Amino acid sequence: DNTFYLGGSLRRDGLSRLPEKGRWGTFYGGSFAIRLSQLGFWESMKAVISDFRLRGSYAQVGNDDIGDFTYLDTFTAQLYGSQTGISYYQTGNANLKWEKQTIYDLGFDISFFDRISFTAAYWSKKNSDIVLSSPTPPSLGIPWNVISQNVGAVENSGLEFEVNGNVVKTKDFSYDASFNFSTQYNKVTELLSDMTYEHYIIREGESMRSLYGYQYEGVNMKNGYPLYKKADGTIVQGNPKDSKYYVYNASDPATLGAASSLTSTDKVILGNTIPKWFGGFDNTLKYKNFDLNIFLRFSGGNKIANVTRRDMMNMYFQNNGTEILDRWQSVEKPGNGKVPIIMYNLGSFLNLEADGSSRWVEKGDFLKLQNLSLGYTLPKDIVNRLTFSQVRFYLQAQNLFTLTKYTGLDPEVYTTTLGVDWNGNPQQRSFTFGMNIVF
Repeated sequence: DNTFYLGGSLRRDGLSRLPEKGRWGTFYGGSFAIRLSQLGFWESMKAVISDFRLRGSYAQVGNDDIGDFTYLDTFTAQLYGSQTGISYYQTGNANLKWEKQTIYDLGFDISFFDRISFTAAYWSKKNSDIVLSSPTPPSLGIPWNVISQNVGAVENSGLEFEVNGNVVKTKDFSYDASFNFSTQYNKVTELLSDMTYEHYIIREGESMRSLYGYQYEGVNMKNGYPLYKKADGTIVQGNPKDSKYYVYNASDPATLGAASSLTSTDKVILGNTIPKWFGGFDNTLKYKNFDLNIFLRFSGGNKIANVTRRDMMNMYFQNNGTEILDRWQSVEKPGNGKVPIIMYNLGSFLNLEADGSSRWVEKGDFLKLQNLSLGYTLPKDIVNRLTFSQVRFYLQAQNLFTLTKYTGLDPEVYTTTLGVDWNGNPQQRSFTFGMNIVF
């Protein structure tokens, strides 16, 4: 009677990218649902709560995107002086096995008055046995000092909510709306060692590809030098005249303090690149033969490294952004306290061009008008004379505008990696006029 649901699956997959003993994987899953609204005791509530079901699922799947044949020892052509030969290129690992993802989902669906529906769910995805390039001691003589191993694990979890409804429905007018909101929590749970890159880091206990770098503390208003916070809380200032760091004394900012340093041990997590929440709001309005659709999309809780902005602050005095107008020039012209002194050919020191810095990190929150369309359907009597079933004219605009405090071209522009905006192009804004004919 459409009350109890039970499903299951079983897969046996083979992957030639893996060694023979780890080539085959068995993956399974199951799901259930109970429509409580179909049970006898619910009958008195059906006029208000027309449908209510509890549901859950569990599954395990394999990931085949693990690189090509990293379990094999391989060789490559190489020169030895002027002589041709071959050399060891890759150390294989005969113990590699499938990467796995374990997925849980538990939620409920409820409908009111046969017009409004609401869904809520908790989900969890745990990736284990992730194949990564694990570092090896140089003394072993392994090419590139790395070997592929099943050593990584990442987990994601969150909540999902969705509400749909026929808000208004009359003879000539209707308004249907749908709103969804999701949260996402991401954490690396297993890793042999930190994997550090120019702007981000993959570290156990942190979100995947977290932005990483120095904590920028503004400008010394007496000399224009940039200020940074060290791991021990000390504030240091960078002296561009000798490219060294000195302790900053707020009570005597005009005097350089004791010699200090700014090293990799002073770097900190500057924010997560994966959005913590996102969703959309879809609206469809109809009046007689006219229809209007408005779709809004939003996302946030993440940070972006605006490397484009950093490069527009170079010290070669060409192609600069307007931010350079706010630089420190003198005690009498201190700027806004956020942009330090500039000196020719010293951008790598004053802007830390080879390292991440909180100076270039911005919030990635945004609200987009993703789609706006207006349509008109010809009346039935006219369509019938044309021997068509339906004729509709429409005008559509996509990516019409974005509301955000992000100063780059688009908070969704990722170039080298997620969360890093490095001279990327924004999404296109497009306008379309068309006609739909149903024969």
